[in-house]
Amino acid sequence: MTPFSAQCLLGADPAPADDPRVRTLMPPWDAAAVGERARTPPTGAQRAALATEMAHHRRLTAAGARTALGTDSPLVPPGLSLHLGLRALHQHGFTAARALHCVTTVPARLFGVDRDLGTVEPGKIADLTVVDGDPFTDFGRLVHTMLVLRDGVVHRQGDLVRSRETAARPAPRSGTWLDVAHHLQQGSCCHPGG
Repeated sequence: MTPFSAQCLLGADPAPADDPRVRTLMPPWDAAAVGERARTPPTGAQRAALATEMAHHRRLTAAGARTALGTDSPLVPPGLSLHLGLRALHQHGFTAARALHCVTTVPARLFGVDRDLGTVEPGKIADLTVVDGDPFTDFGRLVHTMLVLRDGVVHRQGDLVRSRETAARPAPRSGTWLDVAHHLQQGSCCHPGG
């Protein structure tokens, strides 16, 4: 599932737009699109569409369907959109565990790689995300990533951000980065005019 309707949650909680990971690690067109969405509170229609979509996912999982959460880049920024999807699932009735299974064990099973991925067990490949807090008691802590362990190498959030803060981000030749974001979305199935 790719819950495009969850993008409206940025307008309900605009803090991610000011997150240094968004400003420095995302491509500038994604950062501009995040900023635009964060400045726009969700409408009643958007909230209703999100509730309807999440109700469908709840019914599917209640009936035994295995649902994996994903994103469609470049239509939406992948990392943040995954968090927004998780947030939407949790706000609309999924337990923290059930929502997290949609990005861990379920995709591993669906892709047939669950012998190697999807859970933390001896002998499995495990890239780990360490968060500051317990998302099982406060789901909002999930976005507070302290570090990632990938291929046995520790990547601290602050180090990653500092490594990109000085990187040059020249402006596009004509228009703005937000214009680039809108151009990437043109003709897509999930955006107005698509």
